[in-house]
Amino acid sequence: MIIGNIHNLQPWLPQELRLAIEHIKAHVTAETPKGKHDIEGNRLFYR
Repeated sequence: MIIGNIHNLQPWLPQELRLAIEHIKAHVTAETPKGKHDIEGNRLFYR
């Protein structure tokens, strides 16, 4: 379990998780269509 919030990312979080959270904060809005969205191809993505 990870406790915290996306506005104060902890340095001990894995780099991939921090990258994904920062990408989502910068790019995902209410207008973002549902579905798979690649950050780094199949290596890092969100749904």
